[in-house]
Amino acid sequence: LVLTPNSPTALVQVIEKAYNKGIAVILCAAGADTEKYTSFVNVEDFVYGATSAKWLAETIGYKGTVVGLSGIAGLSTAEDRWKGVLSVFNKYPEIKIIAHEYCDWTFTKAKMAMETIITAHPKIDGIWTGGGMMSRGAIEALLAAGRKVPPICGDDDNGYLKMWKKYNLTSFSRTKPTWLSQKGLQIGLDILQGKPTPKVNLLPAYAITSETLDEFVRPNLPDSLFCNTHLPDDVINELFPGE
Repeated sequence: LVLTPNSPTALVQVIEKAYNKGIAVILCAAGADTEKYTSFVNVEDFVYGATSAKWLAETIGYKGTVVGLSGIAGLSTAEDRWKGVLSVFNKYPEIKIIAHEYCDWTFTKAKMAMETIITAHPKIDGIWTGGGMMSRGAIEALLAAGRKVPPICGDDDNGYLKMWKKYNLTSFSRTKPTWLSQKGLQIGLDILQGKPTPKVNLLPAYAITSETLDEFVRPNLPDSLFCNTHLPDDVINELFPGE
């Protein structure tokens, strides 16, 4: 059983029931509030948040007003990333977090949140987000308001990478590999074959910088594509035939 919990508590009974029956349970990309699982595969979300926050802090000169947009409240992925962010920003008293909103990793909620934030705060020096769709929403809200887009981070969401390139933004990304589920399935097969398997498997969160942007962005493919993928180009073109 390979699954990604969308809540730390909602699936605990299901996970424990399967585990107690001897079913190999692999938690993929997010954790749950139980130790009754066989294996866990993810990136280090705390490091994910800390690394992008460090880039943002350096870029704004360790001072200024910062907005944070996180994913789903309570979900380990979102909360661990934000803890990583705070571990950096809290070191610099001249960095002020003027707003932090949970936007469920969605474009629409991030755009709405940023529209409200813009109204209340005429000066925004940097934006940290835990996902590229939220970055897109923030960018669109700023452009619609006639505001300059400050340094902003995100992930490998193709729509965000396109905007980064189109508007020549000052940006940085950490990426959670799309192939975590592939890794989780391989771990499950290893378990069935009796191969030794660590309970915790942490993969690196890759970085995208202005120097490597062109290696990831896919201008002719839809915004919804996550670009850190192992899929070959012919398969990508079949699944995402363009816009």
